Amino acid sequence: MHVAATQYILGTMPVLSGFIISLCVPVSWMEFSVKRNFRGCEYNISYKKTGTFSVRVNGIEVKGNIIASREAKEVKVEVNY
Repeated sequence: MHVAATQYILGTMPVLSGFIISLCVPVSWMEFSVKRNFRGCEYNISYKKTGTFSVRVNGIEVKGNIIASREAKEVKVEVNY
């Protein structure tokens, strides 16, 4: 159940280069957050429904929906969808 919730509903699916953000949440969810430990790094991911998709990692916008693995201990990810 945990894998289904984190990987498919919240859309944090691991790939070789990091993980993919690909949401499948109920339309009524306006804002939520999750902590994900991935390859020794804690990702604090916040999601906000804005009508436009964008991803920011530590305040810097990234192109696409792949979050590359980081060497840091903690990373802040902001996802607008």
